[in-house]
Amino acid sequence: MWVVVCCTMCLQIRRAVRFMLQHLDGFDAERECLPFQELMPLDQYMLYKLYHFVETFTDNMESMKFYLACADLHLLTKTELAGFYHNTIKSRLLCSARYSRERSSALTTLHHHLSVVHRLIAPLVPITAEEIVLQYPARTPVAKPSGAFHHGWPEASGEWQEATGVVQDVGFARQILNMSHLPRHNFEGSEDAKLADFNILLSNESSFNRMMSLNGGADRSSLSSLTEILLCNTVHLQHVDNVADLCNLEKFALHKSLSIGDDSSTPGDVGVIVQRSTAHHCPRCRRCVANTEGEVCVPCGAVEASS
Repeated sequence: MWVVVCCTMCLQIRRAVRFMLQHLDGFDAERECLPFQELMPLDQYMLYKLYHFVETFTDNMESMKFYLACADLHLLTKTELAGFYHNTIKSRLLCSARYSRERSSALTTLHHHLSVVHRLIAPLVPITAEEIVLQYPARTPVAKPSGAFHHGWPEASGEWQEATGVVQDVGFARQILNMSHLPRHNFEGSEDAKLADFNILLSNESSFNRMMSLNGGADRSSLSSLTEILLCNTVHLQHVDNVADLCNLEKFALHKSLSIGDDSSTPGDVGVIVQRSTAHHCPRCRRCVANTEGEVCVPCGAVEASS
């Protein structure tokens, strides 16, 4: 049984690494990496998580608690990277302009993750670590000597732990994502299903304002960090008092009490209503955000015009 578990874990690590290597092909880290403060909120959140992962992983390795270190590595590669982050940034990587802030921010985050992960996994899966060195030599500022074991143990930048506010906002958005699985699943199984729009109802004014900032400062947006995290076409935010009553009137809806960060003293009702998208399907980015059927959406049109 343990052999099967180890093989499965190695495959999950390789899948996460393969995704990063594919999209970092041709990325010039020295010229294209963005400073931490210029990264998108989701990318700052992921580097914050990486900082604390390095600390925990290092402590477990030094204490010879290898089973806990492997569990941490499994959580990072399968849950945080492959299960969440890689899915959310696909649109940015594939559809944004080559040197746009959105795409460069995602690539910068992938670069930092690969630079750290390849050195952390060297004692556990050395062959995979050496393959990363061969496939992506730009992952480290040290050109010589070659080999993962010559690059030293990674130290995450202390700047990454300063994004506390962003971390709480993105963490709250992930809670909304988790509670949306049931209404989204029922919606996608219905006869009228089309790519979904989300109507988010919030009774707490503070939560509403912080989600507004993730939604680009607008109550309705199809191009924001919030739509990216929730994996939907458009997010419409509403500050209302009767969240439960409004959700009970909708077929594909769910509501529950949530709080941002550790502030459990002021929870608020949150409702997610999944609705059919009213926009048209964009043939380039494959999302329902186009104004006219058969034509590309505005962002894709701008990318095509600049290329």
